Amino acid sequence: PRRATASGGGASEVEEENRNGVYPGEEEGWLLIIYPVMARLDHLEAKKEAKPAKEAKESKKSKKVKEQQGALREEPVAVKGEPAVEEKKAKKKKKQAKEATESALIDAPPDPTFAAVAVPDGPHEEDQQPNVPFVSDTYALYSDDVLSVVSTYTLALSALPPAGEESSSTSPVVRLVLSVTNKSDALVVSGVRFHFTQSFDVQQHFADGAAAEDVAADGLRIVGEIGVGETKEGVAEFTVVGNPRIGLCFRGDVEFDVKAINDLLSTSRQSTFEIPISVSTFMLPIPRLEPSAFASLLADSISDFSYQGNVSFLVRQSVDQSTQQALAAALEAITRATRTHIVEIVPGAASLYGRGWQGYQVAGLVKYVVVPVVEGEEGIQKTTMNVDLKCTDEDFMKGLVREVEVAVEV
Repeated sequence: PRRATASGGGASEVEEENRNGVYPGEEEGWLLIIYPVMARLDHLEAKKEAKPAKEAKESKKSKKVKEQQGALREEPVAVKGEPAVEEKKAKKKKKQAKEATESALIDAPPDPTFAAVAVPDGPHEEDQQPNVPFVSDTYALYSDDVLSVVSTYTLALSALPPAGEESSSTSPVVRLVLSVTNKSDALVVSGVRFHFTQSFDVQQHFADGAAAEDVAADGLRIVGEIGVGETKEGVAEFTVVGNPRIGLCFRGDVEFDVKAINDLLSTSRQSTFEIPISVSTFMLPIPRLEPSAFASLLADSISDFSYQGNVSFLVRQSVDQSTQQALAAALEAITRATRTHIVEIVPGAASLYGRGWQGYQVAGLVKYVVVPVVEGEEGIQKTTMNVDLKCTDEDFMKGLVREVEVAVEV
């Protein structure tokens, strides 16, 4: 290979190179390309006049090395400075191409207006494999203000795929936990029955949480009376055959009887319900990916992440919150809504990753910028956050985008 120092280099640097016959620090010991002898002699002579006697002696030694190696050089001489410039440009382009591939989603140039926050992330790969599915927040299902009867529910996967499997060939089973609370002061609730409408997407698998005989053919029944201030639960499980998407849900109705504590007669009540099955229900609690592994994954399969969605919103900040705290809360809301984990945080951005039961993969980039509302005034500012999600499945991606919108109240 041909090498030359850029024009304008000092004599001591050139002399060190010529003394060894190779570039300093070169591990492979490539031979130095010698410049034209006469031109180099003129250059050294000019430098020698301004240098101490020691440098003049080293220059003579360098000259001898050049004369010995000059006979071996057969290639035409390149113009001084051009090879180094061209080689530098080639290396720069190669480095830029590599960085563009490896950081397809996590590349976020630092900006002085950005703020970085430290947010706890998920378990690392070396940690023990988690074996507990994500559980949703508790949502209201039914509320009767007159009778003070409240029903709530939570959703979660009943089990996780076998360890080591990227995706399971079997359909996931979703566990639905239903609870009924009697908040009245003088009423007794009994005969609570949940009926589920038949669907091609979900099929009732089995039910527990009550005795086997308490499970109705088309739903779930909570046996016995629910006294004042008491809460009882029932569990129903469903095999989800349909693909996760917006609109996937359980539908049905709930009926129950109420009566006064000392009354023999009861009154029946009935109400319909709809329970959305969020896409994030199918996300798996996988170990955290290291940034290098995440970059390699994107470099190898970036074409698979062909579906993209975006959410932008103003970060809400209470009077007792700092900007850092508001950003941390917003980022936590996003990871909680999508069930993804944080891969890396850099100034102004954070990268996310997650995987679903069906093998769907999700990669995300969250950027946040803090700008003053009135230029020149301190303390008056607004924070904007932008969430970009890429996924290997379109319906799955749309469902996660919707859940982010709900979480941040867009």
